Amino acid sequence: MNLLMITRKVDRDDSHAGHTYGWVRELAHQLAPGRLEVLCLQQGNIGGLPGNVHVTSLGKERGVGRVARWVNFFLHAPRLVGRADAIFCHQNPEYTIAVWPFAKLFRKRIVTWYTHGSVTWKTKAVARLADVILTASPQSFRVPSPKVVVTGHGIDLEQFTYQLRPHKNTLHVVSVGRISPTKDYETLIQAVALLRQQGASEVVVSIIGEPGLPQQVAYQKSLKQLVARQKLEEIVQFIGPVPNREVARYYQTADAMVNLSRTGSVDKAVLEAMACGCLVVTANEAFRGILGSEWVITPNDPVALAAALREMMAMDAATRQTLGHQLRSVVERDHNLTALVGKIITAAEGQRPTV
Repeated sequence: MNLLMITRKVDRDDSHAGHTYGWVRELAHQLAPGRLEVLCLQQGNIGGLPGNVHVTSLGKERGVGRVARWVNFFLHAPRLVGRADAIFCHQNPEYTIAVWPFAKLFRKRIVTWYTHGSVTWKTKAVARLADVILTASPQSFRVPSPKVVVTGHGIDLEQFTYQLRPHKNTLHVVSVGRISPTKDYETLIQAVALLRQQGASEVVVSIIGEPGLPQQVAYQKSLKQLVARQKLEEIVQFIGPVPNREVARYYQTADAMVNLSRTGSVDKAVLEAMACGCLVVTANEAFRGILGSEWVITPNDPVALAAALREMMAMDAATRQTLGHQLRSVVERDHNLTALVGKIITAAEGQRPTV
């Protein structure tokens, strides 16, 4: 089978989109000897991809402007769609909308992957135009449609491996994601300040990420000012961006991962942490059925977060290890990349994936 994949960026070194590289690699492995054509907005380091992958970039990395990129899309799309057996649109709904006329012209199926809690006219259009919509959880695509198949997420279990941690007195907390108000990092900082005030000083925090937009730089500055006011400079560290292929080592050495964003859908970063055996506290309601109520806290609540972290600090080594293994097993069963790619190919071949 020959498949056309349309995605935003292929770059194994990217801190936000680096996981897409792993998806491309696994798709190519399972399609072989078939060919995987990738049409992307932007291309970075693609070294090491299998020989049956060909990447075509619309040129954002070369400074090509938005209008010119659309021109490039309409120049490349007929050729790539014409020689593919099916089309796989990864995440952004614009790709499904843009490629649909060519899919109809050449009578090719569109399989769309989408995970986000929001509903817009674009997601409604996807529900009408795609042949199959794959999503990570029931909350990740909220337009009712018989085309929707809940598949679980795609976590690379060879990259995000379980690591046994030596028990230590200090709880090392990590938080990974864009530095954006939607991530609510101030609640994490305030919770750590509360722990210090209550005499629980055995906690350190690593915040990994960078502002996603220029206007979010001011938010990052405000967070650093909050850390300074609370005199937490030696406890809360801003690490900066880390390539997705390297972030696993942070999860493997941390004891807990805090995720306070409320996307309403199953967050990939939380699953990556779980795959490494990292304990998790989140404000994302989509994880209530996965983690249980104990580790899903109310949003914007430093007191609740501090209480959850205190409970983790009180755990002995055996309890932490048991919980870590349980979290890893959830990802292995429900959210592993190999199984997801098999479902993508099954859908592209015209069959309904099993769930």
